[in-house]
Amino acid sequence: MSQRGTKLRIGITGIAFAIPFLFAAANLLLQPADRFVPAATDSDYFLPAGYNRLLFDDCDSVAWMIRAENARRGRLAGRVDETGKPFHVSNDTDLDRYRERIAANPPFAERYFLEYPPLALIFFRLCYLASGSDGTLPVSAGLLDEHEFNFTCHAPETPAERELYRGMRRGLQASVILLLLALVGVMLLVHRGIGPGGIASASPWLGLLPAMLYFTPCRFDILPAGLVLLAIALTARGRPNLGALALGFAIAFKLYPLILAPLILRFAFQTWGRAAVWAACGALPALLANGAMLLTDGLPGVVVPLQFQFGRGVETLFCFYDRLLPRAFAEGATGTHFRNGSVAWLVFVLCYRKPPDVESLLRRCALAVMLFVSLQVFYSPQWWLWIAALLIPLARTHRGLTALIVLSDLLIYATFPLAYDRMILGAFDDEELTRLANALAYGRAILWAGIAVILVRQEIAATKCSIDPPNRGTLPHPPARL
Repeated sequence: MSQRGTKLRIGITGIAFAIPFLFAAANLLLQPADRFVPAATDSDYFLPAGYNRLLFDDCDSVAWMIRAENARRGRLAGRVDETGKPFHVSNDTDLDRYRERIAANPPFAERYFLEYPPLALIFFRLCYLASGSDGTLPVSAGLLDEHEFNFTCHAPETPAERELYRGMRRGLQASVILLLLALVGVMLLVHRGIGPGGIASASPWLGLLPAMLYFTPCRFDILPAGLVLLAIALTARGRPNLGALALGFAIAFKLYPLILAPLILRFAFQTWGRAAVWAACGALPALLANGAMLLTDGLPGVVVPLQFQFGRGVETLFCFYDRLLPRAFAEGATGTHFRNGSVAWLVFVLCYRKPPDVESLLRRCALAVMLFVSLQVFYSPQWWLWIAALLIPLARTHRGLTALIVLSDLLIYATFPLAYDRMILGAFDDEELTRLANALAYGRAILWAGIAVILVRQEIAATKCSIDPPNRGTLPHPPARL
């Protein structure tokens, strides 16, 4: 390539890495300072008709600040469920009743509701340092013990409420910066290559697709997704125990990386002799985070968030049940055995032979996560970050794979916030909503099936090559050292 072409490529790459910082600036500018933006509202915010929602979502991340404020006050986590239910954003009667509950100033419950793992709470509290809260602000339990969606819809009315909301906004803005920095780290890792010598690298622009960019600052899923990628990179570069530590932090944020542990361990070692040290490194972060929570908040603070996550009810609006899968596989013991058994069987099959290289490991991890996500009884669009982080480093291995990654990202962004916001505003009747939900779910299934076919075909070829290598030599195995 000519010198001019090299400079142009470097310039284009530099622009890609600048965009997350510009996106962070746009978020900080458009977010109102003393309240939050509910879903799909006609509003007098900086962008009319709720179009702020095209760039950021307050509804989920507000929960982080509520949990952090409760912890800052010295309250104990472990409440089984939230008080109240989310009301319709345009229902004035519900809003009035909610204001009455706040004004009544009910006593605080013995424990506050926490649905996140302890390490996530530590991250929220770290961001909340920017709020300036000392935990003494006199606010009603009708705010801090109520559903976060209602909290988001409420316009603060008293000086104490406005101060609370301003502090929480500062905390969320700190989280925006930290999470987008995490995205930059993922982009840099993918740009340089997951494996040694630039193996499994891709354009950083794929980290800037709409859904990737949208969900990074308003969900914390980029943290476990990036840590999984870091764990694979460290393992591929001959640092399996450090990789296990990174994987352990990912598991402490979200449980889904547990299903990838056997695959990474299978890749890391020729034998199982050092598996105990590897497992100890992987378990350490979760043990420390959960141990600290156990000492401060007791057993409910550790157990109740797990019970909440594993006890989620069936929500078939955008998921594959009642469409590609029978509802019986989503409910009761039969559904639990089907989902867990399917994922366990796939992981066992993928572990049967050692992944010959880091691209093979990425393919196998992506297949396992895609099946795990597809079998969930509800749909969370931010799970795409888990899958995309594993697929993007493989984009250069197949042109069709790149196209499917882009289309999947666009479809997921179209599902949330675009279709979802219109849905909760009542823009569709029941029949139209059913058709829309079916189209989005089937479209996602078709795209993911195409991705799976490409990955399986590539994996069969790679495995065959490793068994019967060509004359030019075998694929390298990374040395197992710390």
